[in-house]
Amino acid sequence: MKTTKLMIVVLSAGIAANQHAFAAAGSSTVLPESISELDTGVLLQASDFAAFRNDGSVKRPQQPRPQPRQPEARPSPRPQPQPRQPEARPQPQPRQPETRPQPQPRQPETRPQPQPRQPETRPDHRPKPQPPVVIPRPRPQPRPQPPVVTPRPQPRPQPPVVTPRPRPQPRPQPPVRPPVLRPAPRPEHPGQPRPERPHVRPLPRPQPITQPHLIIRDRREPHRPSYDHRGRQITQRPVIGAPDHVTIVNNVTIINHISINIGLETRRDYHYWHAFDSVLYCHYYDLYGIHWYGFYVGPTYYWTRHHDGRFWWFDQRWGRWAYWHNSHWWYQDPVDITIVYVHIDGRYYRYSDVQNGIVLRPEPVTAPPQPETPAAPVDPQEKAFYSGDGTRLVQVYGERQEAFLYALDSAETAEAEPRFLAFLGQDVAEIRFSNVEDGAPLQILCLLKDGTFALFDADGAPVGQPAPADGTADQSEVGASLTSLKDKVTESIENANFD
Repeated sequence: MKTTKLMIVVLSAGIAANQHAFAAAGSSTVLPESISELDTGVLLQASDFAAFRNDGSVKRPQQPRPQPRQPEARPSPRPQPQPRQPEARPQPQPRQPETRPQPQPRQPETRPQPQPRQPETRPDHRPKPQPPVVIPRPRPQPRPQPPVVTPRPQPRPQPPVVTPRPRPQPRPQPPVRPPVLRPAPRPEHPGQPRPERPHVRPLPRPQPITQPHLIIRDRREPHRPSYDHRGRQITQRPVIGAPDHVTIVNNVTIINHISINIGLETRRDYHYWHAFDSVLYCHYYDLYGIHWYGFYVGPTYYWTRHHDGRFWWFDQRWGRWAYWHNSHWWYQDPVDITIVYVHIDGRYYRYSDVQNGIVLRPEPVTAPPQPETPAAPVDPQEKAFYSGDGTRLVQVYGERQEAFLYALDSAETAEAEPRFLAFLGQDVAEIRFSNVEDGAPLQILCLLKDGTFALFDADGAPVGQPAPADGTADQSEVGASLTSLKDKVTESIENANFD
């Protein structure tokens, strides 16, 4: 019993001490007035401590009297909800930039300098003998040298200024090929050697028709056969353009055979075939009594009309008849029989006789009967002057009337190109050749539009003045020789026969 009382007193003292400790700490926590018994778990209230008596007996507590029941208070009506006032939100304050502390430069650490290690002094250590100190002798200073003076370059002597002579301008070259009128070749006789070509040969000249009714004006054509005399089909194609009749006319055997049989082969609408070497020709006598001759040479053939002792060829492009004479086809105007044209390189040139030569002028181009064949461009001012011996040709061409000299003595065939010799000048109105029948050298006289003239030899060199090697002449030399040149030219013209 005393032990139990002692334990309760100890517990009460502990509770009081805890309350005092919580009060000292400022805590609002209040310990309950009851505790639990650690061993038995019996709960004791504070009012029960007074029931213990000194003798250890327990005093019974008095039971409380029941109180009358009070009426329950009814709950007051719920208040009406008030409208919610919008909360006043605080305005966001602008964010102030943070002031970061500036980094302080890092101070280098001051490390203690290592102290040189002192050699230990041992009592028994003897110092090593050191070599003697040799003081180096001072090096001798170089003696001062005089400053290097670079000499100024002396100007080199320049050669004297020589004004170069102006380069000679290239002389104009002929723009187009001139119309080449070849001399008539001599007929070949079988079994006889061919005679050598003479140095001077006369130019071919036309044989004008004096009676207008002998000029052909119709457009008749022969009946061309489809099979030859052996019954084989003819595969040759017709010649385009003017045929080359030289091979036939220069064959004496064929010409004599035609002359003999033309009066014997008189069957109307019949083809007579004849073969001579590589030439096959057909004689056709039509219903109108016209003799036609077709010549089949190689892969081509062409037909001609025999009339008034001449061979005629019909030019389909221009719609005209041309007769063969002196290795060329000639066209005579049926209205004015004094006007004669020669056919060269697909064009017609008007033929005119001049003293000691001839001159050719192109026919003005008109619309041909067949416009599908374009006409070659023609310069209406072009002229071609031929010397009487047939060795020189002067072509006057272009708006500036420039004269070009050619050599024809080396041209054997129509396909050969004439050899260009020299440029004679411009503004040329007329060309005249000297007479060479008496063996005198050929000279060329150029009459200019301004009334002056110029005289040249057969190679195009000015007469009375040597041509310089580089093609130019000093103006002073030219001026000094004008007087003597005039006298020499006048004397040459008087000696030469230009009339």
